[in-house]
Amino acid sequence: MIKSLARKATLFLLDNKSIKLNQYELYLYGFETLIALIINILVILLVSIILSKFIETVLFLLVYCTIRQFT
Repeated sequence: MIKSLARKATLFLLDNKSIKLNQYELYLYGFETLIALIINILVILLVSIILSKFIETVLFLLVYCTIRQFT
């Protein structure tokens, strides 16, 4: 599913001549990574809503993702 969505997004950019053919693999990898990240965060937030820990989870994600990005 992730690969399919990434492929469609990359082909859309390629068809609109926003990217060149030699950039296809790079954009495909980037979209796969982005889609996987979005799905992971949505699943985490869904579980936090089910467990009634939404605010704590959002705070954790904000702090953890920020720290992880710079260390």
